[in-house]
Amino acid sequence: MIWKFALGIILLTIISCSGGSGADRIQTEVVDLAPTVTSIPTPMSVPTATPLPTPTSVPTATPVPTPTFVPTAIPAILQTEALKTQPTPTLAGGQFDVRYADLTYKFAGPYGISNRIFKPENNNGGAILFLPSCSGVQHYNSSDIKENWVDIFVERGYTVAVTDYNEGRNASDPWNCGKDKHLSHSRLVRDVYIGVQALSNVPDINKDKIFTIGTSLGAQIGASAVDGHYIDEVKENGWAIPSAHVGLYGGCGYTSQQYLETSVNRPVLWLSASDDVEVGEGCSIELFNSIKEKFPESNFITYDGATHCWDCKQLDGFKKNTHFGVQEYRYDPDVTVQSQNQALTFIEKFMQ
Repeated sequence: MIWKFALGIILLTIISCSGGSGADRIQTEVVDLAPTVTSIPTPMSVPTATPLPTPTSVPTATPVPTPTFVPTAIPAILQTEALKTQPTPTLAGGQFDVRYADLTYKFAGPYGISNRIFKPENNNGGAILFLPSCSGVQHYNSSDIKENWVDIFVERGYTVAVTDYNEGRNASDPWNCGKDKHLSHSRLVRDVYIGVQALSNVPDINKDKIFTIGTSLGAQIGASAVDGHYIDEVKENGWAIPSAHVGLYGGCGYTSQQYLETSVNRPVLWLSASDDVEVGEGCSIELFNSIKEKFPESNFITYDGATHCWDCKQLDGFKKNTHFGVQEYRYDPDVTVQSQNQALTFIEKFMQ
């Protein structure tokens, strides 16, 4: 009798130690999406308009909060497989490049500027989306972008976001430079609007006072983004639209793609250099006059003696072969200040 009782105790002990619920073997990552954090992720599989539900059962003791700051205008970032089966917004009648997810933005921390949002101490309600050249954000231009454009506008009270087209997209040299770009034109234009949407969802930003500033390719795709046929389709999606665009040393058009056209539907400040061979010959007085007639606030300025990338201190003296000849970059601090002042004066016209 005693041995049967002892055997029962042993069996009970073995069963109670061999399994359990398994809850302590599962780790749940808790993501805080409150406005005070630096990350503004978009859920991977939840449609944008649907709030992220609070889990009904969490293995740990820490509850997962319902996000209070999820961009509502930005379509959800979905995997390529999901995009093939779900309807997606189109731009200019053609579907954007579905190989790559939409960019996501974070509030700036102590390091990095790629797809970061910089907030001023005294917010004036305006916002700037900075669109860099074809290489995106690299070690050889990040300081110039930060010092010449981000810091200048943040000091004036603007919230500034920096777009990096290449982050998380397996891009490599020559990036988006030249005719055969890593990203399609419609993907780049959509990147502009994703950045504008991110800014429009920052608290205290006036959605009618968001502007784009671009250098080289950034100038070009920023001009395309405010073209009439893009704006018409963006309006149907209820997205925010840039109020005006500033382009620095951008080409108006090439045989492979037209960027700045008479069908532009927002005021434009177009800053060019007399010794810039890289932009080609796509711009013309007739084009500029046509735009200025439609939008008198527009302005077209050429800096005599300046070259492509006049604000590029980090690339001073760099030479490259282009389709139109050899281009040497000459950093010009005076022209850089002039272009900063021209951009500020132009944008402040629309801040009244």
